[in-house]
Amino acid sequence: MNTRHAVVGTVIGEITLVAAGDAVTGVYFPRHWTNPPRETFGVRVEPAGDALLELAGSQLVEYLDGRRTTFDLPTAATGDPFQQRVWALLAQIPTGRTATYGDLAEQLGDRRLARSVGLVIVWSDRPDSSPATLEDSRASGFSSTWRPGSNPWSPAVRRCERTD
Repeated sequence: MNTRHAVVGTVIGEITLVAAGDAVTGVYFPRHWTNPPRETFGVRVEPAGDALLELAGSQLVEYLDGRRTTFDLPTAATGDPFQQRVWALLAQIPTGRTATYGDLAEQLGDRRLARSVGLVIVWSDRPDSSPATLEDSRASGFSSTWRPGSNPWSPAVRRCERTD
């Protein structure tokens, strides 16, 4: 598998995009605390020299500039069945809407799963799971290691998704 990465400059800093074969497999924000080891990112390439990473980079820049609300990219991620269910629920949250970890846990059938839902999201490197789609988990009665505003890029992403 041809694993490689590119670094794209955005309004919130440099973002690392990782691809394997013909799919984007990871998006890492500045100071992303769950980065896997850099050697798993593959060789560094220039976005302009890789059609997929160039497209991913341009769509990301458009999104952060407020000119795009969805992504049209092939993505691939591996995860257990619970992670796959959480990611599927995230994909259903409309642009500009929010959901708590508790909301998602209820959709999974048990509000007590809120902390587990949060961990899936916090540790996710899926290119299509935006942390800004979640409102402060305090509203659900569960604490979390992530909440909007705790990361420097969060306000910019929330503005793009019109959640401020």
